[in-house]
Amino acid sequence: MNFCPRTIVNGATMRLNSGKPVSITVKVENYGGGSMVMQGIATDDARITINLRAPLDKNIINQWIEVIGTPTRPDAINASEVIVLPEGGEELDKKSHNMMIQFLTNAPNVLTIR
Repeated sequence: MNFCPRTIVNGATMRLNSGKPVSITVKVENYGGGSMVMQGIATDDARITINLRAPLDKNIINQWIEVIGTPTRPDAINASEVIVLPEGGEELDKKSHNMMIQFLTNAPNVLTIR
């Protein structure tokens, strides 16, 4: 798979990137096996609808996932890839994650080497 440059977002900043490639971390709240749609909660507690390209073959309710895709509405994303984050470790630090997103949003070229 080729790397696709994308913006790391949460629910609040996803709406600023409509039509652009993004990555959002979501805790799955509702997903029926074989379905093409799932609902989850982003790290800033925004409700997000994820439209899948293909159904997932495992139960991922209450698991954290990274969704790479393109926002179609302020609260919905068409997923090109879904990465299920490992279970059993420490809980995701939502506060730090949201602080990182706020920093990257306010300093978009911070990673550019001159």
